[in-house]
Amino acid sequence: MIVLRHSFCAADALGGRGVALAAGNFDGAHLGHRALLARIAECESLAPACVTFEPHPRSVLRPDIPNHRLCGPADKLRLLRGMGVAAVFMPRFTRDFAQTSAEEFADILLRRIGARKIVVGENFQFGKGRRGDCAMLAAAAESYGAEVIAMPLLKTAAGEPISSGRIRELLSLGDFAAAEKMLGRAWTVRGRVARGFGYGRKLGFPTANLHLSFRPPARGIFAAAARIGGENKARPAAVSVGVNPSVSTTKALKVEAHLPGWKRSLYGLNL
Repeated sequence: MIVLRHSFCAADALGGRGVALAAGNFDGAHLGHRALLARIAECESLAPACVTFEPHPRSVLRPDIPNHRLCGPADKLRLLRGMGVAAVFMPRFTRDFAQTSAEEFADILLRRIGARKIVVGENFQFGKGRRGDCAMLAAAAESYGAEVIAMPLLKTAAGEPISSGRIRELLSLGDFAAAEKMLGRAWTVRGRVARGFGYGRKLGFPTANLHLSFRPPARGIFAAAARIGGENKARPAAVSVGVNPSVSTTKALKVEAHLPGWKRSLYGLNL
C-alpha cells in the first residue's frame, strides 16, 4: 500500500490507473467504513484508494475537547491495508488546510487525485465551514465524467446507525459488546512499551506502560488479551486506562498492562 502524506498525485505509483476513492476519517475502520471500501473495490479497472487526515480534524479545530479516538494513525493504516486499499492520501490537517474551500477540496479529489469514482457516506461534508456536501460534490464530478456514490449509513440489526462517534461513546460507557458489533472485531489498542515510575514492579505487579499518540475513550480496569510484538499468541492481561491519583498528581492518561507470569522486559516492544 502506498501512503502519500505530501502529495495528491499517485498516477505514476499506481501504474497510470484511474482511482476509485473513499473519503473520511476512518477512525477505527468500522463496519460502515468497510462498506465504503468494499464499494470502491467493485470497479476492478480502478485502483482503490482513500483520503483521510492526520491529526483528526476535530483535535485541530476543537483543541478544548479531549482527543478521544479508536486508534492511532499507524493502526488506521494497518486496518486500511488489510481491507485492500492500494493508496492512502493522508495529508497533515492544519488550521491553514482547514481554510480550504469546498470547491478547492472537490478540485483536489477530481483533478489532482483524478478520482473517477468517489464513494462517501450520505452525511459527508467537506471544505471550510463544512459547506460542501454530497450534492455539491456530485455536481462538480459531472464535468470530469466522474461518479459520486453517497451511501446510506450502515445500521446494526437493531437499526442503530454505525459511526465512530457512537462507538467511542459505547466504549466510554463500558459497553464493549455493542461497540465491537459496530467495529466487526475486538477493539484493540496498540503502542510501544515505555518506562514508567516502576510502582507496579515494587508492589509485585509490574505493568507495561503503552506510549500512545491518542486518548482512548474507555476508562477503567479491564480483562484483556495481549499480543507482544509480532506474536500471534494471545496472553491474558489486566489493563488499566486512566490516571493514577494515589501515586501521582499528574492528570496524564495512562494505559498500563499487567501480564501475569511474564518475567522478561517488554521495554521498546509493541504491545
